[in-house]
Order: sequence, then C-alpha cells, then structure tokens
Amino acid sequence: MNTEITIEAYLEAITGKRNVLHTKGLTSIDLPRYVTSLYDLRDAELVGVPVVLAILRSTTWASVVDVARHYEMLKGRVQKEIVFVGEGLTSRAADRLVRRRIPHLVAGRQLFLPFLLLDIKTTGTLIKDELPEVMKLGQWAEALVIRQLLHKDLDGISGTDVARKTGMSVMTTQRAVSQLNSANLCRLDEVGRKKILRFDESQNLWEKAVKILMPPLSMTVALDKIPDGLQTFIAGISAIARSTLLNESEIPVFAASRRNFLVSIG
Repeated sequence: MNTEITIEAYLEAITGKRNVLHTKGLTSIDLPRYVTSLYDLRDAELVGVPVVLAILRSTTWASVVDVARHYEMLKGRVQKEIVFVGEGLTSRAADRLVRRRIPHLVAGRQLFLPFLLLDIKTTGTLIKDELPEVMKLGQWAEALVIRQLLHKDLDGISGTDVARKTGMSVMTTQRAVSQLNSANLCRLDEVGRKKILRFDESQNLWEKAVKILMPPLSMTVALDKIPDGLQTFIAGISAIARSTLLNESEIPVFAASRRNFLVSIG
C-alpha cells in the first residue's frame, strides 16, 4: 500500500474535497535515530495547517506511552502539529491516544485531529470500498522512470525510439509508456502521426514517482555505522542525487543483500 496516496483518498472520501493534503518531502530537522527508524517523517499541509506526518515504518505501533513521548519530543523539535499515521491500531490503543489528545490517522478507519476539532470513526467498510486502488507500475515502466532520472534521454522521443534506445520490445514499451501516462508520470504529445513522451524535470518527476515505485526492500535499518565487511551499494535518494540535481539526503542510504547483512551482524 502506498501510504500517502491512501491518506489522500481517505481524506477526499470523508471531506468531499480534493487536495486536502499536500506533502512537501522529508522533514529536514536533525532527529534521534530511534525516531527516524520508527517513522517516515514528512512535512505536509493538512487542510492548510502545517504538520509533520509521522508515518509508521512497520505495521506495529509503539506503546501508547512511547507514542505520547515521541509526540511531545517531535512537537517540541519541529514546532508543528504531529500526526501519527499507520495501520493495525487497536480500538483500545486508539481510545487511549484520543484521551491523550494525540493526533493520528488510520486510513479507512479513524481520523483524530484535535487541532482541527476533527474526530471521525468509520464503522463497516464503506470508506475502504471507496478508496481507489493504488496505481502500480510494472518493472519496465519503473525502469523507464529510473532511466529518465539518470540519463534524461527519453524526453521528446516517440515510443518506437524508446524501444530502439532501451532494447525493449515495441509491445513492452507501449505497455510501459501507457502505465506512465496513466500514472501521470509522463504525458504523450501528438506530433503528426507520432506520440512524443514528455517528462517533468527530475525533481518533480521523482516526487511523483516515489509515491508509487515499488522498492525491492525487505527491511529498513538505521545504523550508527556500516558493519565491518558488509558489501554495500549507494542507494535511494543518495544514489539518485549523485547523478541528478536532487539534493543529497541528510542521512546517507545504502543497500545490501539481506543474507550478507545478517551474516555481518552475527
């Protein structure tokens, strides 16, 4: 599930308005590693109010006492409202969060935003059924996005030229381009009898694509240092920033095979 798209769809379903949520990228303030390992922190505007979304990196919530502690620490650091977002929150835990007035959102089930005087609980599956299926890209469509980010050589050419340049079959290229167009990651301009691909500049393309790209990750780990002997590869935003105009991440990102990582930590 893509969390941001699901949140946007849920908010639209219960408010009847689009663009209630505007995410603005990762929170840049320096925070303890134990917090960044638990939450994906994103600056956003929610109904025009600046907030930080603390999106759980797993389906398991910390204890209510710990969430309350994280809430006070984060709110003091960023000077904005904090909204915890995740799945798998029990009714008992949700009630305890409400009593402590801790903002939280479980898409399709519950929305508690005391700073907006909102407390909405959904019973049954009405809202869930209304949520649109998250767009998923095939591997070849993802490959074209990554190529455009790295080499910028697909903008302004036809699908036939894309196939020739990448070595993909024409049919595979047509399917991939169609997926990109449907996901609003590129547009097709008709020039004579040809359809020409047009992409946004790298920063905008990445911000759109990152919401629906399917990373081949089995787990994310925050470390003070890379274990001795572990073979790693620069990855994520860190890797793309080396070849594009994207800003470097404050925390470097590396990839390693699961097996090698487990062996390196003993």
